[in-house]
Amino acid sequence: MNQYFVKKKTSFSNFNFYLNNFISILIICFPISIIIGTAFVEITAIFIGLYGLYILISKKLFHIDYIFILLFLIYISSNISSILSDHPYEAFSRSLFLFRYPLFFFGVFYFLSNNYNTLKYLFISILLSVIFVYLDDLLQLILSYDIFGFKKQAHRLTGPFDDELIPGIYLFRLGLISICFLSFKNKHNFYYLFFLTILLLIGVIITGEKVSSVITLFSISLLFLIRFGFKKILFVFLILLIFFSSFFVLINSSDIYKERIWSETKRTLGIFQTNRNFFDSEHGVMFLTSLHIWNDNKFYGSGLKTYRLNCKLEKYSNIKSLVVSERCSTHPHNFYFEILSELGIFGLFLYIFLILYILNKIYLNYIHNNNLISLGVFCTLIGIFFPINFTNSFFTNFNLLWIIFIIPLGLINFAEQKNE
Repeated sequence: MNQYFVKKKTSFSNFNFYLNNFISILIICFPISIIIGTAFVEITAIFIGLYGLYILISKKLFHIDYIFILLFLIYISSNISSILSDHPYEAFSRSLFLFRYPLFFFGVFYFLSNNYNTLKYLFISILLSVIFVYLDDLLQLILSYDIFGFKKQAHRLTGPFDDELIPGIYLFRLGLISICFLSFKNKHNFYYLFFLTILLLIGVIITGEKVSSVITLFSISLLFLIRFGFKKILFVFLILLIFFSSFFVLINSSDIYKERIWSETKRTLGIFQTNRNFFDSEHGVMFLTSLHIWNDNKFYGSGLKTYRLNCKLEKYSNIKSLVVSERCSTHPHNFYFEILSELGIFGLFLYIFLILYILNKIYLNYIHNNNLISLGVFCTLIGIFFPINFTNSFFTNFNLLWIIFIIPLGLINFAEQKNE
């Protein structure tokens, strides 16, 4: 009998050993999977989510807290939106499986909180991935082709992402975090941090991604103001000078960049023009359309992923915009307008409360532990969730899983684990 229990205990230990190694590899390779493609991100997330569920059940870690309550209410609210939607199949296909995102978050957070080596190697993986994308972009900028033979577009770099125009987003979302990791041992070396962030900013600018460039500038400036206060305000102005100078050089380097960066920006924002305003642009008319959709579905919205269907309705063809015919897209290109139109005022309130709660937890981690990495994550997330922003869809698996993966990195006290 004793041999049976010893054998059973050994088998269980072996299972946990192999499981931990497997999850460790998946987490460390997650930044690389983003480069490889959406399918790898989703497969990785499925296994980490299942691991999260296994830990919750096996260790009986279910407990009531603010995050659990908010996530539960978001799940219920999203499915009520699906019930009330004019397109229940499309809405339910998304809302029914929203539970996998909290499981993915918990799997990443729990594993990294209890495995310092994986956390350390993950930051190294993030750093190497950012360096690779950065250098690949430079190669494509100079030779018009990257290391894989992907050709740059006329006005944008694609780097290793082939036809996906996201190298700037990649550098923004993981670049500041990797810099804070590099500066962890040199956290009092201001000039070291300043030099690296300037390199990052220039790297994002050369991709030709205007929005990524602006939010990178914003996040870097915020990091310096929080970290050093107004003692280094002159360096923030220097960052601004470098930003505008880089764009000036880029705009004047070719007519294509001038059209893309300057002329298109004027059209999009409705500035320096007497015959149109912001709502007469492609983004502006989508914002207006999402508001009209919300006005018809105030409390619970029209259901997840239904903007693409509702925007085609004839009643929205009378919206006051010079480009009303361009109101349709897969999403309204802003997180908050997307959530408002598809989940209503209840859904928007819950998401905003959740975002603010998480940001507060990350900021307190920085304050209480002087954790520079937490500050990098905090400033990155502020940039991602900044309301005045043109974004991709919030509810695509690829985008949402990427954001969720970043959040635990700010909640873990890296310095505390290091001293263990």
